[in-house]
Amino acid sequence: MLPINKLKGWTYSFLESEDNGDNESPRRSGRRRGAVSNKIMIKRDKDGLELKAGDSIEVQQQKISDTQIALIISIEFGISSVVKLEVLWFNRSSEIDLTINSDRSLEEKELFITPFKDIIPVDVVKENVNVMTHEAYMELSKKEHRAYFCRMASDEDGQHLSQPLSYDVVLATLKQDPKTLVELIGDMTEENDKKQRTETPTQKRNPEASESASQKARQSEKKLINISSEESDSEDDRDVEEIDLDSSDEEFHSAQTSPKKRRATSKPTTPRKTSLRKPRAPPQNDRGFQESEEFMKKVLGRKVMIYNSLPVPTLSSPKKRTKKNDSTYGNLDTSSTAFKDLKKKLHTSAKLSSLPCREDEFTTLYLNVENSIKEQTGCCLYISGTPGIGKTATIQEVMSSMEDLKEKGEVNDFDYVEINALKLINPNYAYSVLWSKISGLDVSPSYAALFLDAYFKEDSPSKKPIVVMVDELDSMATKKQNVMYNFFNWPTYPNSKLIVLAVANTMDLPERVLTNKISSRLGMRRIQFIGYTFEQLGCIIDHRLSMIQRQSKQKVIIESDAINFASRKVASVSGDARRALQICRRAVEIAELEYQTSANGDEHSSDVFHVKIPHIAKAINESTNSPIAQYVASLSMASKLILCALLLRQRRSGLAENPLGDIIDEIKILLRMASSKSLRLSGTISGHIDVAEALLDGRMTNDQAKTSIRIENFKFLIFELIENGILNAQDIKSERYRLVSLNVSQDEVMSTLKRDDQVSGFL
Repeated sequence: MLPINKLKGWTYSFLESEDNGDNESPRRSGRRRGAVSNKIMIKRDKDGLELKAGDSIEVQQQKISDTQIALIISIEFGISSVVKLEVLWFNRSSEIDLTINSDRSLEEKELFITPFKDIIPVDVVKENVNVMTHEAYMELSKKEHRAYFCRMASDEDGQHLSQPLSYDVVLATLKQDPKTLVELIGDMTEENDKKQRTETPTQKRNPEASESASQKARQSEKKLINISSEESDSEDDRDVEEIDLDSSDEEFHSAQTSPKKRRATSKPTTPRKTSLRKPRAPPQNDRGFQESEEFMKKVLGRKVMIYNSLPVPTLSSPKKRTKKNDSTYGNLDTSSTAFKDLKKKLHTSAKLSSLPCREDEFTTLYLNVENSIKEQTGCCLYISGTPGIGKTATIQEVMSSMEDLKEKGEVNDFDYVEINALKLINPNYAYSVLWSKISGLDVSPSYAALFLDAYFKEDSPSKKPIVVMVDELDSMATKKQNVMYNFFNWPTYPNSKLIVLAVANTMDLPERVLTNKISSRLGMRRIQFIGYTFEQLGCIIDHRLSMIQRQSKQKVIIESDAINFASRKVASVSGDARRALQICRRAVEIAELEYQTSANGDEHSSDVFHVKIPHIAKAINESTNSPIAQYVASLSMASKLILCALLLRQRRSGLAENPLGDIIDEIKILLRMASSKSLRLSGTISGHIDVAEALLDGRMTNDQAKTSIRIENFKFLIFELIENGILNAQDIKSERYRLVSLNVSQDEVMSTLKRDDQVSGFL
């Protein structure tokens, strides 16, 4: 041990190197480079606690009641000679998500090493703990309260676990190369996560079928063994205690014989060659490919042309190996990592473990779908509500629960398909999507409609129930309405076993748009989703914040007052959860920018940054004063009237696209019913001019045109809105039948026009 040095409350010293630089081989020198931080040992003056790389410690951080356990990777000197510890965190068994790992048997004293690297000050260390292998823990005659064991790794969220590993091998790899250890632990949990997500039900029931899939997940674990094997072989001549790698290999691959271990060799990786993609083979299902062809030939009396994807060259560049989380493997600022984690959880596409504040709607949907599947009868459910209030998410959660029951054998086998009408080139293509799910074959919409009608009439014992979610039903409404008629009529067939979940934005769409024969087939099973209240929006945001990693919670906190402020603002307008999340996410971005500009130079500051009401208010102002809102506010009165008429027509018809002639008629109705003096224009000759005549009929003299809006250029106003991206219009010759729709957010245009004194009375 080299000379001892003093710090405030601590004594530090440098451990003597176990190998001299003169005797070190070139191969060893490359691996040992940069390991100076592993040679520091510190000792606390008040109780004699000694810490060095490879020790496990119990940590008590501020504002966190429970203690945490970490593995010291290295000891470093920070600014002003402050010693800081670089650690890997452990997850306790209570922090593992049992909903995903229900098949794992966990013990109270079991720890799971994670790839999350962090830097903590030494003053948060409480005491040393003893982490060992599971075998060593079981051999203890008296279980100490500070004794734990580790036999698996997990990701930082505690959702995905690795295959069994040896903790002795982990420590040996840490001594060899800490950076490699962090990367390999991350790869082990990532590969096992991919294996769990890609494993089919057949593989789960047949262990031999999934054996090949597990080989990839073991590669990272074998690297741990190979690295430690090199360490042991190279230290034979220095009387260093060896680790029994044969026994650890048995822990990695229990009940299997492991192949002879070789030294790890690095090979240069070559980029993947770009090749022509092969035609996609038709998927096989229970009906079978041949049986589907015979069924179609029976319906038509001849063979039908089956579409298949042509070979298309891949234009993307070769894929590069990426890490699951860049912050996991590097020494990034922990506060910046916390901001990224917070923004990720507040994103509208973040995966949730549960769906809060929609329990009643979930129960109603679940019972209806479950009864129809068990009874094998067809039915229609009409689900309505404004955008952003959880309609599609609730249905997907219900079907995910039904899939779990199907795998357990508690409900009959069924198929599920989602059809988004906005993604269809033509509403008739919904036939092709549904028939492709049933048969696995792609045919034209006209043929698919015939096959579907014959299929749902057929009484076949092998036919499975099929659940179809038709999202954005408003966009499927055509003049003839034959597509919606068929989708609502097929469930009435005795042998159809078709369950249709129709999702739309307005509750009275069937009465206003659909004919009587269609609305009668839709039935009375209707579920109305209402907008979220401010309490529910606060609960949704809190639920997402609870998913943040515990290390991030120590760095960034959104104050409860800020959450309540954002929830009340959104609930007073629309109750849209997506908008509330977007405001909070933007507030976090504003707070992150403020943090970066006010940083005092200490990149690993232990101070907690708070997202407050001013950050939320600034985010709301940005959303209301966006470039789109500013452009709409600067439009002429005639252009604003066109937008008001379009919004009102969308509300009346329940359709996103409406003919231009209907919008013109809506403008006439608005102006003739208006009685406000602000809607009268002052002229130089005749006193007052009727705005309806001025805007729509164009009967104005040249003198009157000086103070009036040039409505004779109505076509120019429409094209101006289209060219600036506010409207979308169908390119056909007939202007009155040209379909027009908004190309921007409806809520944003609505809120801007409601703040305008000239046209707010129309809305």
